[in-house]
Amino acid sequence: NSFCTLLANHHRMAGTITTDKRLDATEDLVKYSSGQYDTELVRSLTLAHLALRSLGGALRNCTTLTVLDVSHNALPSLDGVDDVSGTLRRLDASFNQISASSGVLCSLKNLEVLNLTGNRIAEADPLLAELSTLPVLRSLHLQGYEGDHQNPLCAKVGKGYGSTIMAKLPRLRCLDGHYFCQEDLNPQRIDNGDDDEFELPPQQPWVNEGFFNTKGFDYGKRVGVAAEQQFNHALQECKRVVAPK
Repeated sequence: NSFCTLLANHHRMAGTITTDKRLDATEDLVKYSSGQYDTELVRSLTLAHLALRSLGGALRNCTTLTVLDVSHNALPSLDGVDDVSGTLRRLDASFNQISASSGVLCSLKNLEVLNLTGNRIAEADPLLAELSTLPVLRSLHLQGYEGDHQNPLCAKVGKGYGSTIMAKLPRLRCLDGHYFCQEDLNPQRIDNGDDDEFELPPQQPWVNEGFFNTKGFDYGKRVGVAAEQQFNHALQECKRVVAPK
């Protein structure tokens, strides 16, 4: 089908990428990757390993997107992520080519978990100033758990890296996979919990008994009435099946 052709072409282009070849994410790619035609219903999306150089406006209609993975691409910035600023809670943009803070992160007021491991960010102050405006950010990754795949800023800050980050972002509970108590900034590993995990909020059903009333059916015709009755009967059966026992 057209979506399969789309992704096949995209992977073929990604496999032969050159420095002058710019690959942009599109809404069609979002539909294929999520398996959801209605992009406003996409709540978790993975666009990893696609050699993307730009998100463009691909996320513009993803009005309920909560979790986004754009890791292992060639993104020079996070431009386009602000299209989902009202809903995004987890962002994995690790292993890209992001070299500086671009102001986009300031808009992500519901962001809780951010992974920027393996990028090229060299200056700590602009990034931390931006992240300090995020009221619920609790988990941040700027390098691997063992100190590998660093952003240049990690080495630049030096031995006081952990204390410096926590002083700027006192609401953090987790830095690079290490967990912190506010009284003691020595890293602690919590084996029975992962701050990167959270439950997605409940999703409202997209159909109900009034579904046919919004579709412009001609109720003067028996076929419209019959179709509505058949639909409502099937809906009630679905509700009965999924109802708690």
